[in-house]
Amino acid sequence: MASTFIYLHHRDNVIPIANLLQQKINGAHMKTYHDSTFGYIMRYPDFFVQLPDSLDPEPGCCTFRFWNVEQINLSGYVLGNPEQLTVQQMKDSLVHENHDVKIRTLADTLIISSPLYAEDGVVDGYRNYAKYVRHRKLWFVQSLSYPVECEDAVRRIKHQIDSWTVWENVIPQKCFIPKRRRQTFMYSHKSYS
Repeated sequence: MASTFIYLHHRDNVIPIANLLQQKINGAHMKTYHDSTFGYIMRYPDFFVQLPDSLDPEPGCCTFRFWNVEQINLSGYVLGNPEQLTVQQMKDSLVHENHDVKIRTLADTLIISSPLYAEDGVVDGYRNYAKYVRHRKLWFVQSLSYPVECEDAVRRIKHQIDSWTVWENVIPQKCFIPKRRRQTFMYSHKSYS
């Protein structure tokens, strides 16, 4: 798959990538991804490229990426919640792990805005925006990482994350709900410790 390269030169002035990216995202058709393991869906701009499954080895993970001068990642993944943390407990945990974090809570969801963190600490010039949806013993997460200067450019994607309902009014099938057996979680027909 090919990625779109955005560049425009206008009368000796280079138009900022963030402005062009905003136009591209706002005009993009939103494709729908359906996770075959957990059944969740998520939407992404049609010019984002899906990373190969080999780069997201965990079941239920997917990443869509745009890269040009800057890199933007839109990811979906599922976290186990064997302790059945409440929304408040998860919020407290995330505040403890992250600095300069803003969190909104709604029923069984958290929406988080924070600097982007990597193994070495904060990634300068990047932000992370994520929604955590609690469902039984799982947290469904959709996360967006982007350069600070692209804040306006990714506004449409952030609104889409805000309104994400995991299954879009479809009740998940029983096979998507993990069963606890002797400290091992069973997802469909595969076992994960």
